[in-house]
Amino acid sequence: MGTSHAGTSRRAAIRNGLLTAAGLVGLKALRPVAAAAAPAAPAAELTLYGRRWHSDRQTKRAGVLPARGDRLVASGDLHATPDGDKVGEFHAAVFHLGSPGQVGPTGAGSLELHTIVLPEGSIIGAGTATPDADADDVFAVIGGTGRYAGARGTYIARQRHRELGGDGTAELTLHLVTGEI
Repeated sequence: MGTSHAGTSRRAAIRNGLLTAAGLVGLKALRPVAAAAAPAAPAAELTLYGRRWHSDRQTKRAGVLPARGDRLVASGDLHATPDGDKVGEFHAAVFHLGSPGQVGPTGAGSLELHTIVLPEGSIIGAGTATPDADADDVFAVIGGTGRYAGARGTYIARQRHRELGGDGTAELTLHLVTGEI
């Protein structure tokens, strides 16, 4: 004769528990996908103007163009308007990928890591730049601090380093997406 149980068997209870746990894990795994698919916060556009844009390197004297593999440090002052008061600073680590004159106008002349220091926090960016001083080089915003924590987006930089034949000015147009801005 068969035995009939009035409740759930141990095997069924374990199976149901494992299915429930697997379902919860699946839902947890889908959460980042759903967050990524959510509409982004509105982008904030910020234009900054650079003055005293210059680069320094210890291995060569001023006026000598960088060669492939040369590293340098760049910096400058940031202003809200071309003639306005200073609102921040710019600092960069630059790694030359090719010498000016040997890289085409659309080729990557340098790999750059930027820090844009502003009163309410810093913005960190990275990308490649062409040797053309009037080029619109596009950089990725890879993070930030303070008001810019969690920042992402892109920015266009026109840099005219004095030591590379420029007039020491720059223009940065940032398109930021964050929860704060």
